[in-house]
Amino acid sequence: MALATIESDYLERALVERGVSFDLHPAKRVVVTGFAYMTALGDTQQTWESSLTDDSGVRALEGIEEHLNTRIGALFPEGYNPKALLHSNDEKQGLSTDATLGIVLTRQALTQARLMGEGEQFIDSKTIHNQDITHTISSGMAGADQIIEVHRQTQEGRGSRMKTDLALQVFPEQPGGRTAIALGINGRRNTNSMEACTTSLSSVALGFDILKQGYARAVVVGGMDTLMERHPSETIAAFSSLRALSTRNNEPERASRPYDKDRDGFVLASGGGMVILENEEFAKARGATIYAEVLGVSKTIDGNAMSFDARKALTTEMDPQRVADTFVETMLTPNGKGLYLPKIYGAHATSTKGDRLEALALHLAFGERLKDILITANKSRIAHTLGGAGIINFIMAMQMILYGKVPSILNLENPDPEIDFPLNYVRGRYVEETIDNALVGAFGFGRHNAAVHLARYLP
Repeated sequence: MALATIESDYLERALVERGVSFDLHPAKRVVVTGFAYMTALGDTQQTWESSLTDDSGVRALEGIEEHLNTRIGALFPEGYNPKALLHSNDEKQGLSTDATLGIVLTRQALTQARLMGEGEQFIDSKTIHNQDITHTISSGMAGADQIIEVHRQTQEGRGSRMKTDLALQVFPEQPGGRTAIALGINGRRNTNSMEACTTSLSSVALGFDILKQGYARAVVVGGMDTLMERHPSETIAAFSSLRALSTRNNEPERASRPYDKDRDGFVLASGGGMVILENEEFAKARGATIYAEVLGVSKTIDGNAMSFDARKALTTEMDPQRVADTFVETMLTPNGKGLYLPKIYGAHATSTKGDRLEALALHLAFGERLKDILITANKSRIAHTLGGAGIINFIMAMQMILYGKVPSILNLENPDPEIDFPLNYVRGRYVEETIDNALVGAFGFGRHNAAVHLARYLP
C-alpha cells in the first residue's frame, strides 16, 4: 500500500518561529532533579524530620457524623492552606483543592530543579522550551469532593444557580490540566493516571517511559488526594462500607500499624507530592543538581488473576504472584537474567490484611535474600494518602538514599505471625546505613500494581 505524502513548510516554520521540533530525544538515563511533598506531618523537610521520631500525623477529627465508627484521620497541619501559596497572578477561579496543591508542589519542585526562578510564575523558557516539558499529574479521587458539593447544592435547590467554577472542578483532569496552564507546560504525551492508590507511582512509570521514548526532556510526575480536607465524613463513610478503616478512635496515633498482628484497618489522610524527572543528558548540560536515578519501572494489572485464590469477581485483594512479576520486571538487570537486590523496600503496607499479601509477593520475588532488604512503611506515621501515597513513598525512599537514614515502622509491636518467613523490619529507632538503591511499591483497588527502582546517582 502506497500512502500519499505532501511537502510542507510547517515543520521548518515551527522550528524557526517557535523553536518547536518534532524530533525525539530518547533518554539513556532518567534522573531526578526536583521534588516536593506535603503530608499531615508538614512539608518536605518537616515530614522527613518527623519520620525519624515517634511523631504521628493521625489525630481525632471533629465534626464526624455520629453514626460512623471511624473518627480519626491525618489531615494537613492546622493552618496549612495551599491557596495562600499560589503566585499572586495565578488564575484562582475554579481551582479544586487537588489542583491547588498540584500547582503549589509542582512550582516548588520546578524551582528546586532550577527550571523556574524563585518567585516566578512560569517555567524558564531560556532553560527549557515549554514543549519539551510535560506531566503525568493525577489524583486518585479527583473531582469526588466537587461532586459531593454539587449534590449538596442540588439538594438545597441551588443547582441551576451553581457557580460555573464549581462545575469545572468536577472533571478529574483538573489537577494536571490546571497545573500545566498555571505553570506554562506545553509538552507531548501528557496523561492522567487515575488508578486508585497506585495513581502517583504509576505517574512515575509513565513519566519514565515518556523520557525513554524521547517525547520530552523533562516530566513532572506525581499526584495527590485531599478529599478528607473538605468532606471527611463522606470519605470515611465510603471506605467504612468496605470495612477497610481502623476504629481505634481512643488511640489515634497508634491506629496505623503496618504488619502488626493487631492492625484493624488503615487510616485516611491528605497528601501528595511532585517530582521532576529528566533526561540525564539534558540535566547535565544545564548544570542541574541530580538527586537520584530511576533504573526501572513496572505497571501491571491482575484482573481475575488465577493464582492464590485471587479469582474473585469483587475482591480488592492483590494477587501476590502478579505483584511479584511487577517487582521482578522493575528490578531486572540489563541482560534480563538477574535481579538487582534493593537495600530497602518502601512498602505500600496499609495496615490491613493486604500487608501479608505484599510480603508474600516480596518473598516470591527475592526468596531467601529477602532477609537482606530493610523494610520500612511510612503509612504508620502519615496514614494513607490514597492517590498521593506512591509519590510520597518514592520521595521518602530517595531521602533515605540522600541522608543515609531509614525510618522505623511506627506501632509495629507484635509482627503478624501469619507472615511466616523472615522480614527485616526497621523497628524502634531509625537505622543509619549507606543506601545505594531502593524499591518502592504501590497497589490499588481494581488490582492496579506499580513499582519503581531508584538508586544513588553515579555520573
